[in-house]
Amino acid sequence: MQSGQAGAYQEPSKAAKAGQIGGFLGNVVGAVGSLFSDIRLKENVMKVDDVQPGVGLYTWDWNDTAKAMGIDDPTEGVIAQELKAVDPSAVIMGDDGYYSVDYSKVNRSREAI
Repeated sequence: MQSGQAGAYQEPSKAAKAGQIGGFLGNVVGAVGSLFSDIRLKENVMKVDDVQPGVGLYTWDWNDTAKAMGIDDPTEGVIAQELKAVDPSAVIMGDDGYYSVDYSKVNRSREAI
């Protein structure tokens, strides 16, 4: 089928993909406030896309420190330190010294893509 025909598959745009991730994570964040996203708690980090200029979308595994802290959040999202350089208001430093991300703020900034 040609692009644009009814029933034809079209690859979602980066903005649409980012919105899907942000929407899911935004819903989770609505329930818990923010999600750990500190690079120091991650391993096997792989960039899968760009969310906005200067901010990537990543997958990862939690390292032993994160697991010992009981972190069991989604393993797809942004890296707090990278986001902090672009939008510091979306990153929170916890009492434990690790960064969390308020994905509702990331979601808003992505709408401008």
